[in-house]
Amino acid sequence: MDFDNTITVGEVSLALLREFADGDWYEPYFLHVTGEITLEELMRRQFAMIRCSREELVRFVREATVVRPGFDEFLRFCNDREVPVAVCSAGMDFYVETVLSALDIPPLQLVVGETTFGTDGIRVRYPEGVGGLDFKATFVKEKHEAGYYVIHIGDGISDRGAAEEASFVFARDGLLEFCRRSSLPHLPFDDFRDVRRGLESLLAGARP
Repeated sequence: MDFDNTITVGEVSLALLREFADGDWYEPYFLHVTGEITLEELMRRQFAMIRCSREELVRFVREATVVRPGFDEFLRFCNDREVPVAVCSAGMDFYVETVLSALDIPPLQLVVGETTFGTDGIRVRYPEGVGGLDFKATFVKEKHEAGYYVIHIGDGISDRGAAEEASFVFARDGLLEFCRRSSLPHLPFDDFRDVRRGLESLLAGARP
């Protein structure tokens, strides 16, 4: 699953950029939308404009972030049924871990940007094996090749490749419209109670 605006209500990365970025962080976004730079490069350029301490950013994230309703119950549901869950996001480790550590949830596999804080901004690198034009799609494809039935949960442009590779998709916002246009097997969701009900149907062998 995606993190920003999927697990959370709203984009944590955008909230941080609006509050702390020193520079025109919106310009790289246009380069990404037009396909001139990858999602990973977008995040590297944007977060290089943030020169605050980790402690200050973590404090902001704790105070400003809202988790989408039903998330912790959904994860316990998956854990009870031995359904492995991974967060695959271009988001940064420091804020993903801050949000998840505050919840009473089972451990999750995290495939996210790894950060180093310095006076020249936040430096970001992504785990080896998931880099490239669409690391989310690569991650889903690798799980398919390992024999899994893969469900992707997401909301935006960066989730399209993963949705195309997935067996089934829970989608909202722009990803929902993409799934409809592309005739991908999917269900819309507002919160994780919707996802849990859909997953229960899938596990029972029925199309939700």
